[in-house]
Amino acid sequence: MYLPEIISILGILGGEPGVSTAAPDAAVSAPAVRVADSSGRSAEALVYRLIRTSGGETSEGAADDTGVAPSFDCGAAESSVEQLVCSDEALATLDNRLAARFATALAVAEGLDAGTEEAATSLRTFQRGWISGRDECWKADDLRSCVEGSYLRREGQLVAEWMLEEPTIVIPYTCEDNPSNEVTVFLFDTELPSARIEYGDSVDTATLAPAASGSRYEGSFGRYFWMKGEDAAFVWTEGTEMACTVAG
Repeated sequence: MYLPEIISILGILGGEPGVSTAAPDAAVSAPAVRVADSSGRSAEALVYRLIRTSGGETSEGAADDTGVAPSFDCGAAESSVEQLVCSDEALATLDNRLAARFATALAVAEGLDAGTEEAATSLRTFQRGWISGRDECWKADDLRSCVEGSYLRREGQLVAEWMLEEPTIVIPYTCEDNPSNEVTVFLFDTELPSARIEYGDSVDTATLAPAASGSRYEGSFGRYFWMKGEDAAFVWTEGTEMACTVAG
């Protein structure tokens, strides 16, 4: 599914997506378009469903016992996680919201000036990996809590990685009293607060995690950024914690 096809589909449904050709490190304003079909599924969710099925034909699904259908076909739902989402209006709504985020991020990736194919392929691959991880929630003691948390973390990751919203604040830090050892943190007001961490030439995303004090954002591979006032504890390489302070 390529950007022109996405635009065409959304146009047929009566809406235009929030598409930007800005680079990933530029803030992108992409308000969700809530054009819906007869099942209550948003235009972006329909696009996401088409992306997931790679053009394959599937029957139209409907939500079980709710007025909201998720982005996937409930008639073909097999896993306990998908069946739960189909039967839970709040989770189905969250699924549609994530589908819209994904469609917007894909549009950004496909509009880059360079590296378009690689960025879009990587995004799709990570999304498929996330779906597999979400479906592992069947092992959790609290299935619903696990599924909801998985959706909220993924939404925060997409927003922070692709700058789908303006950050609420951008904070530069100096670590280990070394002016050349800098990290910049972008905070986003997603439902589960999220962060974009820029360190050297690398970027990671993180979401707010429970902490006894301060605000602890946990990223991938054991990384975290734990803010307490103007000070912070920062782990980029697992097992090596750095002391950082707001720069300036």
